[in-house]
Amino acid sequence: MASIGVVDQVYECIDNSESFIIEAGAGSGKTWTLVKALEYIIQKEEKRFQKQHRKVACITYTNVAKEEIISRINGNEIVEVKTIHDFLWKIIEPFQKELKQELLLYINSKIQKNLEILSKSKETTQKYKNARDENEKYQERIESLTKLKSRIQYKDNANYKKGIISHDVMLELSINIINNNKKLLKIIQDTYPVIFIDEYQDTKSAVAKLLIEHIKPSTSILFGLFGDYYQQIYNGTVGRVDANLHKFKPILKSENYRSSDVIISILNRIRTDDLEQIPSGTAKEGKSHFYYINNRELDTEKFIKERISLDFSLDASDNMKKLFLVTKAIAKKNGYIELHELYDEDDSATYKVGQIKSGFIGMLRSNKRDVSQISRIIFDMLPTEIQIAIDNGSLQNNDDEFIDAFNKYIVKNKKFNELEIFDDSIVQSFEKSQKSEIINRILLETYFPGLFSKYSLSRARRAKSKDMLLKNASNRDCIFANFLFDIEEVIELYQTDKVQQLLKKTAFELNNIQDKLRLNELLLELISLSDKGKISEVLDFVNENRILEYSNKLKDAFNNESMKDSFYEDLMELEYIQFRFLHNTVKDTSPFSTNHGTKGAEFNNVVCFIDDNDWNSYSLNKYLEGRPDIGAISTNTFDIQTRTRNLFYVICSRAKHNLAIVVMSEMSSKSIAEAKSLFGEGNFIDCFAGQQQLQSN
Repeated sequence: MASIGVVDQVYECIDNSESFIIEAGAGSGKTWTLVKALEYIIQKEEKRFQKQHRKVACITYTNVAKEEIISRINGNEIVEVKTIHDFLWKIIEPFQKELKQELLLYINSKIQKNLEILSKSKETTQKYKNARDENEKYQERIESLTKLKSRIQYKDNANYKKGIISHDVMLELSINIINNNKKLLKIIQDTYPVIFIDEYQDTKSAVAKLLIEHIKPSTSILFGLFGDYYQQIYNGTVGRVDANLHKFKPILKSENYRSSDVIISILNRIRTDDLEQIPSGTAKEGKSHFYYINNRELDTEKFIKERISLDFSLDASDNMKKLFLVTKAIAKKNGYIELHELYDEDDSATYKVGQIKSGFIGMLRSNKRDVSQISRIIFDMLPTEIQIAIDNGSLQNNDDEFIDAFNKYIVKNKKFNELEIFDDSIVQSFEKSQKSEIINRILLETYFPGLFSKYSLSRARRAKSKDMLLKNASNRDCIFANFLFDIEEVIELYQTDKVQQLLKKTAFELNNIQDKLRLNELLLELISLSDKGKISEVLDFVNENRILEYSNKLKDAFNNESMKDSFYEDLMELEYIQFRFLHNTVKDTSPFSTNHGTKGAEFNNVVCFIDDNDWNSYSLNKYLEGRPDIGAISTNTFDIQTRTRNLFYVICSRAKHNLAIVVMSEMSSKSIAEAKSLFGEGNFIDCFAGQQQLQSN
């Protein structure tokens, strides 16, 4: 009866033209409710809307959700199901004069920022030169745009000279145009008397402000928001919307059709708001266990086979969905550890896996030590077991033991740079205030050119974080990662014969049958190259053959020497296959990857491995220590505890029957107590205490 009550409330809001917001917990059938609302409007208003050329706008977060909704309403023409980008572009595209004006203003704003830099910087600095060079390009774009006769276009890759804008700029321009054009508000109202927003919590804050704070109070449009702010896991999104402040009727959808009673109980304990879920549909049996391991080297596959499968009475035919918040362990296992470590670079001068290049081990072997004094001295300073491994050929560059030993005995050795083997003029060039480990690293780079990553960090010039490799394109902010994901998408579309999507994605121009044959040849060459080539080689091939086109940001990165730091150079030298391994892993094991449906999906059995040491933005230990008071309903603070709570809620709510949480990092006594409170005393399994007891005996 509860579901009928929710649907009836929605129907009543539609009848009364009253905007509403549905808070629908995980597994509550939110999409079903959205579809029922659309079907009700179709039944009630189809003929009138057709006659008046009016539409229901249904804004979705992903293309996967878009296709699902279109399928469920049988593609009815009075409903436009679009992503937010496509929706806004359709509104502003006819306003070509305003689009050109706003684009010129946007470019001028970039020029003004650079003029400020020029006024405050010395002409000899790289900062000054970059700002000067950028302004020259911006001036060229303004001149070309001023003369442009063709229409402003919206595509994946921008080209301002040709009047082509891409995603982020299009959003910014649309917000400005709609905010400054009262006539446009009337057009939106006349065209879309109803606007539904699916997964509203994932809407970018600036876009949500436009829709909820500008369009809604200025029009008679009926807004319907469907989502759950407890499932907001991305920065920069709106999260919770205050129903009273913005005059939405709040509707709670409390059913849970997905999960067993045990898991629903956990979800209810995680939530501290008014939404308490109740089991609905077919009753489901299930278990939940929280394993405290405190062992970052845990063999996850062995633990599943020898412990979890037995505890949950699962056999080999029972699929278990594996989710990982343990990025380094999974990267090492799946063959992309160098890529992971590159995106996890920090300010430390110590080396990580992948930063000591192929060939340096060879410089430490006996034949090289005979002719190189520095090779012999470094070898002598290393532990005996490492020396043996070097000489017998068993040592690999990416061996953690070697990396740790090299950092300990060479990089962190305060007397290393004082050795007489180094040229005095080089050593004296360092500042006295520089740490010895930084001097040591730069000396190694100097005496072994090309065999070590350069010690040059520039966080201000680029965005990089291992988080960037897991999130979808709407929440990722690394131009290199985004382009690599685009390449993999093109390859997947080709291999799965999705021709129309491929043609929409590629920049390759098709005018005749020969062009089609050539594109086919190029894609086969790309697949072959991606199996054995470097990332730089794949990028060059894709761009030169116009399979994909570089964005302006990418072009700037490739043309700007100051951007070519250690991160850039190491990334370009990596084998592309490492990215493919990461791409395949993300599809299967990342709770972030809504591109592939993980966030909205459900699985019979779920296990999630968590290591707090692997993350800066999330901490299960801090979340548990702070509950239940964090993320109070009166605030919308998206701090580390709230972010972790929401991600933990998303992970737990994927399970239909069985849920296992495995924590591989250290937990405080307070967080252990809270974990027991969430999962139940009997379901908290302290493997760490058991190991300690065995060791003491």
